[in-house]
Amino acid sequence: SNGTYTITYTIITQNGDDAPSDNVFSSEFKITADNVYAKSRTNSANEPLAPTGFYLWEGVTSYDDYEACITFKNSNASRLNAMGLNFSCKPVGGTMSNEIAEIRMYEWNDVFTDLTDPGFPAPASTWNLNQLGSGFYFYPDESQNGVNIYLPFDEAPISMTDNQRYLFCVYTGSDSLKVGFDNKIDYYATVNNYLEYSGPVKTLPAGGSPQWYAAGFGFDVSPSISVDFDITPTSVSDNSNSSNLLPYPNPARNLLTIPLRKNISEMVIVELYDLTGKLLLSETYNTNQSVKLNVATISNGTYLVKLKSSDKTIDSFKISINR
Repeated sequence: SNGTYTITYTIITQNGDDAPSDNVFSSEFKITADNVYAKSRTNSANEPLAPTGFYLWEGVTSYDDYEACITFKNSNASRLNAMGLNFSCKPVGGTMSNEIAEIRMYEWNDVFTDLTDPGFPAPASTWNLNQLGSGFYFYPDESQNGVNIYLPFDEAPISMTDNQRYLFCVYTGSDSLKVGFDNKIDYYATVNNYLEYSGPVKTLPAGGSPQWYAAGFGFDVSPSISVDFDITPTSVSDNSNSSNLLPYPNPARNLLTIPLRKNISEMVIVELYDLTGKLLLSETYNTNQSVKLNVATISNGTYLVKLKSSDKTIDSFKISINR
């Protein structure tokens, strides 16, 4: 189950040991929710921990923007849909009001086996990327200093491909924002074992071309970004992906009808989020029929609906309210 665990390896000798101090080795690891992916540590709510933040110092070089990213590749990625990111920012000085952060998702299409491959991109090079998703967050004031923000992709749900490399990034063109990082985790051994970098960074010098650095700011810091995945069931019931399962009417006025997949039974939780990730409504139903969500009190706009069923599958939809 979710939580933090410790593995302890102990050597017990039968003939004594002149140096017993190195006979015990412990390593801590964390299991997150099965739909959350992060390279940083996470808290009990599966949100990334960010004890520090990084920005680009412009004392010598001026920059137009920068991105902090985490990598993802999985042989079963086609079972996942990318929904959005959790991240945080801090002010460089005393203010962050009216500053903008953007989330991005890319296909990383450079062809290489691992970081020892001659085809691996050189430092400060331009990578072969295809942007799949984005979302914008406007910081209203300093009350959001270091606060985790969940931001869905405007294009969500975004389907994925097995064994394809992806980047999930926080982008900013502001010199007043620091992107949250975790400096309490070290990927030195992981990188040297798997020969894959985990936290690349892109810079854009003023008037220049994008420069990507696969090693980021080093192996001992990791971008505090977590990805929210919608997990597609491995066995799909009849009509499980057909258009008649989409909420209707869309746009809705006061009442939204949400059909359920045939294999859903017992309890289902319906949640409505705004595009900043704020939970606006949560209703629980015990049915395998369509559910009706009263949205009469919700303002006009675009929202994300999540259905969480008792079999731990999650369905997500974007809907609009317009009166």
